[in-house]
Amino acid sequence: MTQFDRITFDPAVMGGKPCVRGQRVTVGTVLGLLAAGRSRDEILRAYPYLESEDIDQCLAYAAWRMEERDVPYARAMVADLMGLEDDDDLSRRSYTLPVRNPLRQRLVRRFYSE
Repeated sequence: MTQFDRITFDPAVMGGKPCVRGQRVTVGTVLGLLAAGRSRDEILRAYPYLESEDIDQCLAYAAWRMEERDVPYARAMVADLMGLEDDDDLSRRSYTLPVRNPLRQRLVRRFYSE
C-alpha cells in the first residue's frame, strides 16, 4: 500500500471515512470541491487549517483508490468464511456487504444472486 501520511482513518471522526490529518474534513469533501470547480486557493481560504500538500495528497489517495483492484471471492469460499454448510445457503440468508459505490453494489448483487 502506498503511504499517505496526511490521510487518516478513525471511526470516531466522520464515521471512519478517510480524513485529512485527523480533522473533520474528508477526502471526499476536498475532491467534491475540486470537482465543482473550486480552485486550490478558494479551498484553502474556506478551510484555513488545510495546507496545499493536503490537497495534493487527497488527489493522490483518490488516484491510488481508483487503481486498487477488488477480487471477488468464489461463492464456496464466502460460504466457508460465513460458516455455512454450502454455498446454496448464501441465497437463503440475508446479509450486507460493505460496498461503497452504486456500480460496485450492482456488481456484488449480480455476483451473489447467481
